Amino acid sequence: MPQIAKDVIKRRAAILRITSQKLENAYYQSLVGKVINCVAEADGFLRSETFVKLCSTSHIEHGIIYQTYVQELAPSGLLGKVLAQVA
Repeated sequence: MPQIAKDVIKRRAAILRITSQKLENAYYQSLVGKVINCVAEADGFLRSETFVKLCSTSHIEHGIIYQTYVQELAPSGLLGKVLAQVA
């Protein structure tokens, strides 16, 4: 089996990173304005059912699932507002 040149490997990896970032940003943007369920990981941080990280200024309790309104994109994922605790 022939080896692939290192410059080809690096170029392909760069293309994959850029494509991955674009798809991730598009997915995050598609969540803005929606209400999703998230589990609280730490005070101010939640994780969605699809493992998207959300930040919130609401006081939350670790391990509890909350309905969260996704407000906007944030540097570390998404910014959300906790609406209610899921029973």
